[in-house]
Amino acid sequence: MFNNVAKIKWQGKEYTCEVNMKLVQLMESNGFNAAVTNARCSAFGVPPLSLVAEMLHWLLSAGGCSVTEEEIYSELMHNSSDADNLEIIKSAQALSELFLPKIKPVVGSKVDAKKK
Repeated sequence: MFNNVAKIKWQGKEYTCEVNMKLVQLMESNGFNAAVTNARCSAFGVPPLSLVAEMLHWLLSAGGCSVTEEEIYSELMHNSSDADNLEIIKSAQALSELFLPKIKPVVGSKVDAKKK
């Protein structure tokens, strides 16, 4: 999970946003839920832009960009066909996966839950 870096181009400038424990704690303590964001981004054709804006706010802030969720949401809503914005919208699911554990399914495994 950690040591992942997202490079996000926002309004003509590229920001390097490191995913680390401090960022995750800050996001989660403020109500961000990566699993919900990921599920919502993968369930429909266009991800919910309010969730994308929230996630981008945290990432861009970590990368040194001073921008609000409202500014991000407005930009994505009103200029969604801009190449950089479109790329962000299309990449929302992949960005949300930076905050989820990488669990590989094991074929044929069982969970042995014994009752006492």
